[in-house]
Amino acid sequence: MARKAGQFSPIRLTLGGSRVEAAIRPGAPGRVRLRIEGGILQIETPGGTLREAEQLLEQKARWILKHTRQQSAAQNQAQAYREALDKQAAIMGRIRQLVFESAAETHYRLQGDHLVIFAPARLLHRRTELAAFALRKLAENYLTRRTRELAQLTQSQVNAIRVKS
Repeated sequence: MARKAGQFSPIRLTLGGSRVEAAIRPGAPGRVRLRIEGGILQIETPGGTLREAEQLLEQKARWILKHTRQQSAAQNQAQAYREALDKQAAIMGRIRQLVFESAAETHYRLQGDHLVIFAPARLLHRRTELAAFALRKLAENYLTRRTRELAQLTQSQVNAIRVKS
């Protein structure tokens, strides 16, 4: 089977009686590499064939099954969280309801058990993106304030703090 060196090809794989999503590609000479990325087992073998990895797959079957299940469960949980993000979010250890209101500029405010997100009316249909923006800014503000407090207590210096998604 001819493949480009960098491309994974999906394969059918069963380990311990369980189906595992897997893909294979040619890799470095003399080395078989297994990696689980996004719940998919990625296999690299010198010739890009499954036969080259059979022994290692048998040895690592429990590890593979455990970690593919964990990653799949984590992805499902993250997806469910993203789908609910326009309704509620976990903030400071509490589930808070999200409320969206029209305003001239985008900003947010914690009010009791609610996170109120203000945005121009033309953006209110993009609730998930607005919620992610507000949560990122909330985290940035909290972490900046808390880090500076801790730096002051320990007589340390903080130059910059960046929060990414």
